[in-house]
Amino acid sequence: MNGFKKVDIVRGRIKFITMSLLGIILFLIPIPVVQDGQHQTTLPIAFLAGLLKDWLGGIMPILIVTIITVSGILTILCSTIYKNKLNPQGLMSSAFNVKIGWLVLRVLAVFFSWLTFLNIGPEMIKSEDTGGLVFSSLLPTLVAVFLFAAIFLPLLMEYGLLELIGPIFRPIMQPLFTLPGRSTVDNLASFIGDGTVGVLITSRQYGEGYYSRREATVISTTFSVVSITFAIVIAETIRMQDQFFYFYLTVVISCLIAAMIMPRIWPLKNIPDEYAKEVSEEARNEQLPEGKTALKYGFDLATEVGIKSPGFKETNDIKQTEKRYKIMAGLSIWHVVIFAIVVILLFGTSKLKNIGKDVGGAVRDFKKSVREEDEAASLNSPRTI
Repeated sequence: MNGFKKVDIVRGRIKFITMSLLGIILFLIPIPVVQDGQHQTTLPIAFLAGLLKDWLGGIMPILIVTIITVSGILTILCSTIYKNKLNPQGLMSSAFNVKIGWLVLRVLAVFFSWLTFLNIGPEMIKSEDTGGLVFSSLLPTLVAVFLFAAIFLPLLMEYGLLELIGPIFRPIMQPLFTLPGRSTVDNLASFIGDGTVGVLITSRQYGEGYYSRREATVISTTFSVVSITFAIVIAETIRMQDQFFYFYLTVVISCLIAAMIMPRIWPLKNIPDEYAKEVSEEARNEQLPEGKTALKYGFDLATEVGIKSPGFKETNDIKQTEKRYKIMAGLSIWHVVIFAIVVILLFGTSKLKNIGKDVGGAVRDFKKSVREEDEAASLNSPRTI
C-alpha cells in the first residue's frame, strides 16, 4: 500500500468492508418472507422489487409498453437518421445504435407488446401462456429488479469485493470453468439469488473490460440459468417441496458439470476472447505478485479500490463519482431518489395506489370490451356446414 497515507488506508478499508457487506446482504443473502400467506425464501433486492411491483399495480403494464415503445423509436432513429451524428462512446449510441438484426427484433417487440397490451391479434401472441405470461409476469419483475439493481449494484461491484474475490478463487475458476476468479460473485448471485442479477453483474463487468466476450457468454449461459428462487417455484409446481434440498443439490451439481463441459465445446469454445474496453493486464489476469498470498493481495487491491471509490459524501473526483453512479438515461441515484420523494409528497402512497387501481381497472375494462366484441363478431359470422 505504498503511496497512501495511513488515514486513507483506514478509510478505504472501512468503505470497502461496510459497502461490500451492504451489497452482499442485498444481493447474496436469502431471507425468509411471507407472500400470499406462504413462507418463501428470497433476496432483499428481489423482495424490494416485489414491493415496487405491487405498489405500482395497474400502472406497470402502461409503464412496460411505454418503455418498449420509446426504446423501439429511439432504436430506429439512432440506427438510421442520427447514426452518424451520435457520439460513439455515448449512452445513446451504445444503447440504441444497433445492427439490422437487433433493429428488426426491437421493432417486432414493440408490435407484439401492443398486441398483448390491447389483447388483440392472434391467440398465439396474446394468450396467457405466451405474450400474456411475459407481459404480466416476467416483464414487471424484470423492470422492478433492474431498477433496484441499477441503484445498488455499485455496492457489490465498485468498492473492492470483486478485487478481493478474484485472486482467491482464480486457481479454482480458471482451470475448472475457464473463467476469472472474480466471476465467483456473479455465479453466487445467480445460484443463491436471482439469475437476472447475475446477468446484470456479468454485463457490467464485460462493459468495463474485465470479462471477454467468451467469458461473459459462458457465465450467462451456464451459471445464470438457475437460481434458488426459480428452483423453489419449480419444486412447488412439481410438488417436491419436502425434497427440495436433494432437488436443488442435483440442479447445482448438474449445472457445475455442464459449466465445466460447455466452455470446451462448440459453440462457446469458438467465441473470441474480445474485450469491450482496455484495462490493465494486472487487473484482468489476477496474477499474484511474488511474496504475497492470494488473500493478502486481494485485500490490498480491495483497499486501494475503497480509497479511490466515492463515500457517502461526494469525493473530490466529481467526474469519477458521476461515472460510477450514472444509471439509465444519464440519471444518477440521487435524481431517482429525489424524484421518488417528490412524487410521494405530491400524491401520497395511498393516492398512488388508487391511481394504479383506477388505471389498471380502465385497462382491464378496455381489454374486456375488445374481447367481447371479438366474441360477438365470431358468433355473428356465417358458418359453413
